[in-house]
Amino acid sequence: MWDRLWQQSPLLILLFGASLFVLAIGHHTRELLVLGDSTAPLAALLLDGLPAVALAAGGYWLYGTDLSAPCRRTVVLWCLGGAAIFTAVIGATFVIRVLEGRPLVEPVFVLLTAVDTGAIAGLVTGYYNAQARSEARRARTASEALMFVNGLIRHDLRNDLNVIRGHADLASNGETGTGLDST
Repeated sequence: MWDRLWQQSPLLILLFGASLFVLAIGHHTRELLVLGDSTAPLAALLLDGLPAVALAAGGYWLYGTDLSAPCRRTVVLWCLGGAAIFTAVIGATFVIRVLEGRPLVEPVFVLLTAVDTGAIAGLVTGYYNAQARSEARRARTASEALMFVNGLIRHDLRNDLNVIRGHADLASNGETGTGLDST
């Protein structure tokens, strides 16, 4: 059951990216109405909206890959973890500014950008982490198979060499190995 759920988990990244994009559009539309000038809000939307779209596209792409459920889980957890860490770090700077009595300027835009950046960084890192683990598992399986074949071949060679050695000992003692007496 859990494997099936984790197999579908890249859709969570897609929905996360789409949600961030909708939040960015809502926030910058409000800014546009307040400011009356469209240049800055549109530029800001490019900075936090495009990464959100890229994140949604990354979730869609990940859904189409042949990664196993555990690998997909790794990617999703890295993605969400990256978003959480970046957001926490930027959020901590906001808390420090408030504690110092300094004004917060445009916290939503900065947080949206942090979440997008952290999620994309986590997605990429998680994907390569999952790939590396998958390759390591394949290498371990191949190594174990080679060790098995090596042991099997060594066993068979030892048996064949013992038979040859036995025939050589019989031949060196003057026996023909036919079982007939030559006298």
